[in-house]
Amino acid sequence: MRNIMKSTLYTIALCGVALLGSCNDDYDPIGNNKPASKFRVSPLSLAFDGNGGEISVNVNTNVPDVAVGTLPEWVESAAMNEDMTLFTVKAKANTGIPVRTGIINLTTVTGETEASLNLNLVQAGAGANIIYDDFVL
Repeated sequence: MRNIMKSTLYTIALCGVALLGSCNDDYDPIGNNKPASKFRVSPLSLAFDGNGGEISVNVNTNVPDVAVGTLPEWVESAAMNEDMTLFTVKAKANTGIPVRTGIINLTTVTGETEASLNLNLVQAGAGANIIYDDFVL
């Protein structure tokens, strides 16, 4: 009888420890069934004329935040709008003759596996215009 009581007490104690161990804040009921992160930017290349200016690209994402990498020195600002649908780049005027190029790296911020892409930039020399048109193959 005494062995049965000891066995029962051990079983109850182990079940209690198992229950306490399974009650943590990190439990995720969705588990591996979370929706995949979407991160698309269109177009992936921006062309500024020599006078600079502001250009926006469309963003399609379901992530809470996007980190912006280091900006080229000739880019005045680059930022995502509040509803995460537009990314706007503002370029300073080019005072030199050579064409300037650069890249802005954009990375999702989810705490999970991150997605990253490069936004390519080009700017014409001082006072020059760029005639740029999208085309479809």
